[in-house]
Amino acid sequence: MVLTIFLFTVFVANVLTIFGQNNNVTTHVVVTNTTIVCPSTDIDTLYQANIELKETIIQMWNALNARLDILESRLSCLSNCSEPQVSNSTITPSILILEEKIYQNLTIDGNWRVLYDQPYSHATTSTNLLDAAKSCSNQVVVGARRNATIPQLELAAVGPVNVLQQETVRNTPVKYGDVYWYSTKAYSFGFTPNNTIFQYHADFFDLSSALCLSWHLDNSYGGYRAGLTIDLTKDEIWRKVIYCLD
Repeated sequence: MVLTIFLFTVFVANVLTIFGQNNNVTTHVVVTNTTIVCPSTDIDTLYQANIELKETIIQMWNALNARLDILESRLSCLSNCSEPQVSNSTITPSILILEEKIYQNLTIDGNWRVLYDQPYSHATTSTNLLDAAKSCSNQVVVGARRNATIPQLELAAVGPVNVLQQETVRNTPVKYGDVYWYSTKAYSFGFTPNNTIFQYHADFFDLSSALCLSWHLDNSYGGYRAGLTIDLTKDEIWRKVIYCLD
């Protein structure tokens, strides 16, 4: 009998709770000296929750689309801009297009035309750069090789031929694609992933960066840096190279 009364009381409490929620009221039911407070829910609250849910779904959708775009871009680059294989055969050069960015361990294509190839000990001049630019009308690859036999460039960047012809103000690189280039007479020539450099004479900024290349220009020094390798002023093994992609 006691159990029956208790179950009936709980049933009544539940009915009153549902009734209170549907009629936007707060109902107090006393059951054996315990007060049950039933929360109220109005239309505005439900409407606001619906809006927030839609906004969350839209944000997730946009984020997913952004990631898909990035993935599609990377897949496209892998199929169109992948590192070409070394070729020693004589092939008529075709027009090559690479993304204007910084590369590490870039394989040298046998069809790239050499414009400049000297040990790091060589004192590069503005005339060297201008002479190289005269025989190229397309993109150029500027880079560094650990030695003359390795078929990869330890560090390289691709840009328009303008990077060899321009004359930049000291510590003021110019951006082409994703690369900042500089060529300041009596100081240095090179590239960096950001717009901050310190030309004294070569770029001494952020020596911990693996993506910076800097050659002394128009003075008696060779060198200077190829990624994390610095002080290459007198190095006879590392190579400074410039290729034309045409």
